Amino acid sequence: MSWALPPAYGSGEDTNEQPAALPSGAQGGLGLITLDDVSKRYPNGTEALRDVDLDIGDGDFVFLVGSSGAGKSTIIRLLIREELPTTGHVFVDGQDIVRMRRSQVPRLRRRVGVVFQDFKLLPRRTVAENVAFALLVTGHSDEEAREETDRALTLVGLAPRRDHFPDQLSGGEQQRTAIARALVSRPKILIADEPTGNLDPVTSWEIIKLLVRVNELGTTMVMATHNAEIVNALRRRVVHLDHGTVVRDERQGLYAA
Repeated sequence: MSWALPPAYGSGEDTNEQPAALPSGAQGGLGLITLDDVSKRYPNGTEALRDVDLDIGDGDFVFLVGSSGAGKSTIIRLLIREELPTTGHVFVDGQDIVRMRRSQVPRLRRRVGVVFQDFKLLPRRTVAENVAFALLVTGHSDEEAREETDRALTLVGLAPRRDHFPDQLSGGEQQRTAIARALVSRPKILIADEPTGNLDPVTSWEIIKLLVRVNELGTTMVMATHNAEIVNALRRRVVHLDHGTVVRDERQGLYAA
């Protein structure tokens, strides 16, 4: 398998917009991702996050761990602006996404790739069509989409399966397709929400090795997981959430302190 990438891969080169100015007193802008005193309360009174401060630097690999309901998925939804915080600021690549105009959100999401537990592939489209779809709907030409799709499929080792449909793939191949789709726009950040949750242990490790390699090639990785074995084996940065607060932020950390 060839892991070669074009020099600009992960560069987030797609932007002519200027970063939003940081509000007075904000700690944002220190990292590629910054949560500054962020709280999230839902209308039913549930407090999903409380006073969270978090900085993630360019090229970092961060595990978000904690029990169900700890706040991991809320952080992910904030980073792709599916949710807005009740209080505080969220900065992604220098932009305050709380103050971002709605028209800027699609461009943000091209800089932040997302991989889900349940793959979310289009069943009636081939592997290549699933990967290219994100580019075509954002105005790229057929030639551009084909070139970037070929690069992404080569990266994840699926070039020979490009004309297969999702139901002709194994679970691991479906997740590789989802990763290729997340990477096709060359994002600076890749977010993986329980990416091995539906996979057997051997396939899970294949996916994790791929994500590690993507990170080594320069993409910042944020991964929410309940898999203690993977976290303990990799010994990367661990951010542990409990009832909406960060209770531990440790370099070379373990799943449990």
